[in-house]
Amino acid sequence: MKKYFIILFLLTALTTCKKEPDAPTGGNKIEFGQTTADSIGYYSAKVSTTMESTLGNDISQHGHCWSTKNNPTIDDNKTTLGKLDKPETFSSEITGLQANKTYYIRSYVTYKYGTAYGKEESIKTLKAGKPSVNTLEVQDVDLYSAKFNGKVVGDSGLLVNARGVCWNTTGNPTLENNSGFTNDGNGTGSFTSQLTGLTDNTTYYVAAFATNEKGTAYGQVKDFLAINYFTDPRDGQTYKTVVIGSQTWFAENLNYEAADSWWYDSSSANGEVYGRLYTWDAALAACPGGWKLPTDNEWKMLEIYLGMSQSEADQTGWRGTDEGGKLKEAGTAHWNAPNTGATNSSGFTALPGGIRSSNGSFYSLGLDGRWWSSTESSGTNAWNRHLTYGYQQVRRTNSLKSSGFSVRCLKN
Repeated sequence: MKKYFIILFLLTALTTCKKEPDAPTGGNKIEFGQTTADSIGYYSAKVSTTMESTLGNDISQHGHCWSTKNNPTIDDNKTTLGKLDKPETFSSEITGLQANKTYYIRSYVTYKYGTAYGKEESIKTLKAGKPSVNTLEVQDVDLYSAKFNGKVVGDSGLLVNARGVCWNTTGNPTLENNSGFTNDGNGTGSFTSQLTGLTDNTTYYVAAFATNEKGTAYGQVKDFLAINYFTDPRDGQTYKTVVIGSQTWFAENLNYEAADSWWYDSSSANGEVYGRLYTWDAALAACPGGWKLPTDNEWKMLEIYLGMSQSEADQTGWRGTDEGGKLKEAGTAHWNAPNTGATNSSGFTALPGGIRSSNGSFYSLGLDGRWWSSTESSGTNAWNRHLTYGYQQVRRTNSLKSSGFSVRCLKN
């Protein structure tokens, strides 16, 4: 019995231990420099060695060899870089590795006396994990749907086999806690998702996701308001609406043709973007059924909801801090630069439709927007609100009723 165990031990030792090959005995001494790792990935690495001296030996092959065990040789994995004529630094791309694993690497040269090896070095490949993904901004919100962009910025060494966005109305959406999700292919890079089945005037929370065999990763949570639409039965025009606090507003300027109303410069193209300019008397009756021209106090309600104090709201002139910026459409597609403080965080999307003076001249398109209230300040004047490209506050003022200003309708 003892003899059997001795033989088994010797067989095991012979199959698990690698004998260091004998060094070549002929020729002049070859001197290797240190092998260094230039880069290490999940499944590959780049290594370099400086050959310090060949001392005249004719080298027919050189490169690097590697293994998960010590003392790798050319009988293991190797690169073949060909003939080496003089001392130089040479590099090898080592591929086919496993993630999160230690490998032993040596440089080698083969010449007529055999193969010589450099000093052994070790590397460890990167540990694979969940992918990295970003949630980008909403691209377009339409009736009951929206588009979101996402981007898988890294796969962490494993194939991304699913990506998309998930959403809900409660926050922190996941694939286990959602009102819906999309499947937008696989791999890294940018993608666009279509959210459907949304409810009007509801805030949704959205997160991009990406899945590999290690699990699912999520991007930042973004929120947006699903926008409702109202179609004016008088002329068939459709307007976006938005809920701000307890009020529901048109999110566009009214473009209904009425007596004593005009497109800026009599241009229908301007009308499609900025709506029409109305005298105060025309504005009083311009909104469709179920909607009305807001009172001065209803404008104050909006401003207070956005952060203005009651005492500020009661004043005239430029008031508050950034409430105008919260109302103005962001960017300079319609507002002149710099469009100070514009964020449109309210969804009101105020546009600079300009002004028509009492004498019939038009001015300030792109610079200013003026909106009527239904409240008189005197027999000849009425209260209105003024936003401009250079301020982030809201101006409360009274103007001649014969002036031409924009109209925003408020739901009854």
